[in-house]
Amino acid sequence: MCKRAPGVTIDHVTPLSKGGAVDDLANLRPCCSNCSYRRGDMDADRFRAILLAERPKVTPSRNWFG
Repeated sequence: MCKRAPGVTIDHVTPLSKGGAVDDLANLRPCCSNCSYRRGDMDADRFRAILLAERPKVTPSRNWFG
């Protein structure tokens, strides 16, 4: 989800606690262990919104283009 670290764990798209299937390949994807732990049982859209809110804001300087 964060795209910063290689996927080292298997994450459930729909958490098991919310009815996600254990053995359905469509419900599994690679995920870094940090994101998997932080996400817990949140749905992917909510967690993605949290990650985007934490992204540092970049403001270009006046001489950004030269």
